[in-house]
Formats: sequence, structure tokens, C-alpha cells
Amino acid sequence: LPRVRIVEGDFLQLSIETLRAILAEHAPGATRYRVAGNLPYNVASPIMFRLVDLYRQGLPLVDATLMLQREVADRLLAKPGTGEYGVLTVLIGHRASVTRVLNLPPGAFRPAPKVQSAVVRLRFHDADPPCADEALIASVVSAVFSRRRKTMSNALLACGSVRPEAIAGLLATAGIDPVRRPETVSIPEFVRLADAVAAQR
Repeated sequence: LPRVRIVEGDFLQLSIETLRAILAEHAPGATRYRVAGNLPYNVASPIMFRLVDLYRQGLPLVDATLMLQREVADRLLAKPGTGEYGVLTVLIGHRASVTRVLNLPPGAFRPAPKVQSAVVRLRFHDADPPCADEALIASVVSAVFSRRRKTMSNALLACGSVRPEAIAGLLATAGIDPVRRPETVSIPEFVRLADAVAAQR
């Protein structure tokens, strides 16, 4: 196919400079790009985080249409208070709106896999809500979800950026009841919490 170029390599290791060069050569004059892919389960989350990071660095990505195992799609679309809600939901949802395009049963493939699949679309956008330090949000969210069954006051002890004696004040500033569980905290609340942590450093 004359308009198809296959680039062999590890997407997670490609620098944004290399990607820019490939895109400039293959699609000269293009100002926006769309992504499509069928992501294996074990690298689906790292690839989506990488896409978000590339957008954050200025690569003009419009959206990504991705086939995933259905359980990954369920985590992307989870609501606070559900068992699927977690790190993936919060960090991707902070930078992309996610919609489910369709579900696919095993019988849609030959040979049929042992898992259900789904196609989702990520539409990238600026941080919503805006935040002081996106790396800090990732640190806080990852830390508290490592103790997702604990209360927020206990879960924050896993965050190296937070002094234990400051936890009560930080949660109060963010408007988060200290006895709530991490899986009940919304994206805007996590942003307020991370901003409070940033302010006290």
C-alpha cells in the first residue's frame, strides 16, 4: 500500500522527536493525528498513558480508537464508588474523554479468544480540571489506590510527598472526608488534593 509505512519498534520507547520525524515524513503538512490500534492486555495501560503524555508534550493527537479487553474498557469508563474505578480511570479521565464504541464477543474473532473485547475512543483534551503539577497527581493517585481498601487518611500515608502530620489539613483543604475510600474520590477532588499537596511543599 503506497500510503502505509510500517515502523518496527517499541512504541513505549519511541521519543516524541522520533515520532514527529516519522509523522512529518509520512504525512507532510498534517497538523493533527488520529490513533487506531488493537492493544494487548499487558501493555494496554502503558500505551494509553504514553499517548496521554505525548499529547501533554504537544503532539497534536485528536483521538485514539482502541480495541481492548473489555475489563480494561470497563475500568476506563468506571464511575466513582465502583470496584473498577481506579488509577487508570482517574489519570486517563483527567486528560481524555472516553466513550465505548462497541462490545465484541469472542465469536467475532477467528480463532475465538477466551476474553470479551471492546472498542473505545479517547478524545484528548487539556487537563480538566487544570492542576498545579500533573506528575504529583499521578503520584498521589497511584499511592492511595495501592491502599484502596483503606480510608483516605490512611491511604495517603503511602504517598511519599505527604507528611503524616499534614494529612488532616490537606484533606480538609480538598474538601474530602478522611474516612472515605480512594475509590469514591472524583477526578476534581483528586486534583484539589494534589494541588493542596503542591502548595504545602
